[in-house]
Amino acid sequence: MTGKFTIIAITQDISFSMKLFKICEKYGYDLVFPEVGDLNYEQMPKDKGILVFDASESTIEYLEVLKLLSIEIKIPMIAIMPKILRSFRDRLREINFQLTYPKSMFLKNISQIIEQINE
Repeated sequence: MTGKFTIIAITQDISFSMKLFKICEKYGYDLVFPEVGDLNYEQMPKDKGILVFDASESTIEYLEVLKLLSIEIKIPMIAIMPKILRSFRDRLREINFQLTYPKSMFLKNISQIIEQINE
């Protein structure tokens, strides 16, 4: 992969964050953990990146901001959660989340997921 790849991760899960940090360090990905008030279009990667949203901690505040941003975001939006709930997954798709993964599967396969996204 040429160029830096950026992962924008919206999560409060410390364990997940540390695992994601180690993976990003291993593969040379940039990693950003924004606060909801800091989310804006200008800070989003323009081409090589993904937005990862921990839907297990979803709040109306985050979902509303992401719904507004999804109109302008040009990078894939991925939701993660401990267990996939069909009704919530469908709601996330309405907000333009293209993919939904269990947390453990996302961490285990992140390099393959990113490889597929970049094709």
